[in-house]
Amino acid sequence: MRRVQRVIGDVSARGIERRDTFRSDADREDFVGRLAKLGPENRTVVYAWTPVPKHYHVLIGRILRKKASDYDLFGVGV
Repeated sequence: MRRVQRVIGDVSARGIERRDTFRSDADREDFVGRLAKLGPENRTVVYAWTPVPKHYHVLIGRILRKKASDYDLFGVGV
């Protein structure tokens, strides 16, 4: 039986000099669209996101599986 471990991380960014992170609603929609593609392309789960005007947070996860005594990221490289 293989051991499986989930890795969850919080990715965040703030606008430079506290400026808005997104220039327009279309820019914010583009960001969310890219997040939607991130999951299937990289076998990554996007649990939640908050694209607010001055910053954003993304809660993402990947599955690790035991392989030859080391944990190896399942899917596309690290």
